[in-house]
Amino acid sequence: MGAVPTVSLEALTAAACAENRQAARKIFACYDIHRSWITHDTKHKHYSRYGRTEMAVALGCSATVAESYVSVGVALHTRLPLLRAAFETGEIDLPRVRTVCRILDNLSDDIVTSVEDEIVEAARRSSPGPLEKEIWDILLRVAPEEAAALREFAKRFRSVTYSPAGELARIRAELTAPEAAAA
Repeated sequence: MGAVPTVSLEALTAAACAENRQAARKIFACYDIHRSWITHDTKHKHYSRYGRTEMAVALGCSATVAESYVSVGVALHTRLPLLRAAFETGEIDLPRVRTVCRILDNLSDDIVTSVEDEIVEAARRSSPGPLEKEIWDILLRVAPEEAAALREFAKRFRSVTYSPAGELARIRAELTAPEAAAA
């Protein structure tokens, strides 16, 4: 069996970068629509209901997914300029961007600024699962008290659901990392 031709690997890399750039354009468009709705709907405050619904219809997704795109767009435009640049150029994909945004969401701007460059470097080399661990390692090293407080806050959102379906059943759990490892 011969090696995969380099030209096809280059084409694959180029396609992945192009896909990442398009994902960034979609997130940035959601952010722009969000800003537009807030600017034009100051009197009635209907943005949350109508804006999310219109975005969802345009994207062919749920309002919850549309809102998650807005949240990522807001974080990239207001707190994460280095991550935004790496996403915009196609270096980093949406799952990695979402991972970073989700973890850094409840941290202060000062902490985010102090760790962003290191986290972006981690995002360039790690998939979302290992990236999450790297982010926590960085936070525990740079801002241990805030990271500990954030983990305590996250514990409030633990949940386990059980859904029987005939002979099979589905269990879905949102747990802390140590709890999940023990399970």
